[in-house]
Amino acid sequence: MKALNFGQAIEALKAGLRVARAGWNGKDMWLALSCNGTREVPAAAFWAPPNRAYAEANGGKATVLPSITMKTATGEILMGWLASQTDMLAEDWSILDAGAAAALAGSAEVGKAVPEPAPAAVAAEWKPTAGRMVTVKGYIANGTDEHPGIITRVHGAGEGALVNVTAFPDLQSPKIFSSIPVYTSRTAARDAIVGPSRAAGYAFFPDRV
Repeated sequence: MKALNFGQAIEALKAGLRVARAGWNGKDMWLALSCNGTREVPAAAFWAPPNRAYAEANGGKATVLPSITMKTATGEILMGWLASQTDMLAEDWSILDAGAAAALAGSAEVGKAVPEPAPAAVAAEWKPTAGRMVTVKGYIANGTDEHPGIITRVHGAGEGALVNVTAFPDLQSPKIFSSIPVYTSRTAARDAIVGPSRAAGYAFFPDRV
């Protein structure tokens, strides 16, 4: 895949893809966008006590701005990653999952931001969008595993809408899930998916905060 400059890497992040620099090879480091636009987040989603207290005092929610997160070489998620001059001038950026970029080609243009659903419409009219990154469970029979994936086709709307997802447990052997339910959050999925149905596979949008 052709190397990207920093601006192109930012556009790929807006499209819901993970990116990395060639110099990070072997360290499993990557960047992702926490959300593509401002989001109203419920107080219960904040783990920092001051943030939660503010949200509770603000009608039970707070508006969160988008930020770039980094998966570090030591396995932590760094919130609010800032690029160095070297990062901004580098031209060795790439989309981490080549399979994800290929799957995206037929559903959304890399470099074009995929809009998120309006928060007020989530309960009644929310519809998943092809090209969005999700967390997939069910690759292992007991349904306890989690892997990144990308929605390649949408079959419906609302919580539990059926979608096709390509999951990436590793870069060599992606797994295709056909017509599995997808949910707006981990909590929504946990409330809806019970018992044996967990092993059949399902997906949800990663927690934002």
